[in-house]
Amino acid sequence: MVALLLVAGWLVTPTGATFNDTSSNGPNDLTAVECFACDVEVVDLDAPSTIILSFTYNVDVTVRNNGTGSVPATVTLRDTTNDILIGSQSITLAAGETRVLSYTWEPDNFIVEFLVLRAEATSPRDPDASNNWKEETVLVVL
Repeated sequence: MVALLLVAGWLVTPTGATFNDTSSNGPNDLTAVECFACDVEVVDLDAPSTIILSFTYNVDVTVRNNGTGSVPATVTLRDTTNDILIGSQSITLAAGETRVLSYTWEPDNFIVEFLVLRAEATSPRDPDASNNWKEETVLVVL
């Protein structure tokens, strides 16, 4: 007899292999996945501290997979002050991999003294969202 453990919607075998029900046919159709301990982390958000409107800036977001297997993630960068999506990139990170993603940002037509940028990495396999985002406040020169 093989014992299976159900953890947050994942079936875990004694060997650590994990399975997730990804089909529409019900719980008996299971698909093996590579990663049990997945943890995508936004390590750094590198943005200019001061900006001038209508100029173009590069913003780098550093993400790391702290897990034991490869994991897909979507990394987004937003201006949360004005609710504007600056960019989004879908990636797959190998176990332990760190990657820097670059975004081009041209802020325009804002009458505010500062903007808040938020970088966020989301993955369907990451049960811990506490380290999946970083925010940075940017001063706007009008």
